[in-house]
Amino acid sequence: MARGSDFEYEAIFSLIPEIKLGDWKDLKVSKKPVEVKDDEVEKIILDLREQRADFIPIDRGITKGDQVEMEYEMYMDNLRTEEGKQKTDKMIIGRGLFLPEVEENLIGLKAGDEKSFKITYKQDYAQKRFAGKAVEFRVAIKGVCEAKLPEATDEWAKSFGNFENIGQLREAIKKNLLSEKETKEEERTELEALDLILNTATFGDIPEILVSSETENMLAELKQSTEHQKLSFVKYLEMIKKTEDDLRKEFTAKAEKRIKTTLIIREIAKLENLKVSDEEIEEEMEIAKGEHAGHGHKDEYYESGEFRDRLENILLSRKAVRFIKDQIIEKK
Repeated sequence: MARGSDFEYEAIFSLIPEIKLGDWKDLKVSKKPVEVKDDEVEKIILDLREQRADFIPIDRGITKGDQVEMEYEMYMDNLRTEEGKQKTDKMIIGRGLFLPEVEENLIGLKAGDEKSFKITYKQDYAQKRFAGKAVEFRVAIKGVCEAKLPEATDEWAKSFGNFENIGQLREAIKKNLLSEKETKEEERTELEALDLILNTATFGDIPEILVSSETENMLAELKQSTEHQKLSFVKYLEMIKKTEDDLRKEFTAKAEKRIKTTLIIREIAKLENLKVSDEEIEEEMEIAKGEHAGHGHKDEYYESGEFRDRLENILLSRKAVRFIKDQIIEKK
């Protein structure tokens, strides 16, 4: 290129597809009533008691609910596996922390007992090297303890916070369970409403770059989720016997649906002339600053035009979804 000479270029853009909504305001979604039963509350009470259990050493055979400490080795084709090099494990029988077939072979053993047994892993076992293979376990029981659960008394209830008695603890548990169920039902009706609108709308061609970008976003979300669970993504792929490309192919249809749902929300916001005020943006910006304080971002980042635009889009989407729900979801 030379100063003063003409310059020509050609650019190719992917355009947001046209969207035509059906008579979506005529659609209706009914909320299902939610309730919490007494046995659900008692299940939580039992879980809390088990978490506070004392384990008393005993001299009898292992039964379900006992805590067992054992050393074990694993052999496949008469060779000791890397996973089973004389490990010491402590577990509660019946909690599903070990293979059920292994736990069944421990029932009846006492502290000091040793036992060898073989189990055959299922063909669809997550770790491929064990799938369908026979593995020999050699175990030595080092200790057996019986779980002694605390009684669900008023004093016990006080140990969980500002509760004066067991009745108040039960009421708090019931209230929390009810809140969880109401939230899930709210999410279900929201998804159903958006799906109904999606099914009555027509779309132009969705650009491949949009689908590809959303697919990568979904893959990144999954990676982040596995990391939060202290599981490497590579290990996760081994467990589900898939590659990243396998997941990309699976996510394509879901990514396209996500895009269409976003387009619907955006279109309704435009048609209904929904707006987000400066005050709403400022308020949300202060919340974002507080929530992410110390995470490396300076206040200048939250006050940038880029972040402000992103925040406005998020708030507008929320407002549009609330508007949709008000129109479609029948309140009981």
